[in-house]
Amino acid sequence: MLGFEPVVRAYLAWVMQTRGQLTLEALQAVWPILVGSRWSQQTRLKSWQGGRLEVLVCDPIWHQELRFQSEALLRRLNGLLPAGAPRVKRLGLSIGELPPVTVSEPTAAPRRGGPLTAQQAEAVGQIEDPTLRELVRRVVGGCRDER
Repeated sequence: MLGFEPVVRAYLAWVMQTRGQLTLEALQAVWPILVGSRWSQQTRLKSWQGGRLEVLVCDPIWHQELRFQSEALLRRLNGLLPAGAPRVKRLGLSIGELPPVTVSEPTAAPRRGGPLTAQQAEAVGQIEDPTLRELVRRVVGGCRDER
């Protein structure tokens, strides 16, 4: 995940504080960071309810691969969740046509992070996928702790 674990944790904790629950939108925002560009292009999160995260997969080959990787993915995702957040207990996988990815701004933020530090900009600049790069730039720039 290119060392973005603290940013992902901070973002998910912010969601829990402001919304009172872990939302599908928050999980969708961190999904590309969690699984990487290649996987995020082949999958979409459909729903999140009762500890079950539903994932839409583009074809049977990717479905099988994700099924094999699901335990490791669950451990990684649950390791990033803030205290008090419900754990993802199961991935539900289905095959279908993937809708386009949309990146939306948060509805409210406690503070705007402003420009990235040189180290953050360098790390973000190394992300090849332009959609993922922009998403990470927004998350890192919007969640900086400015103490």
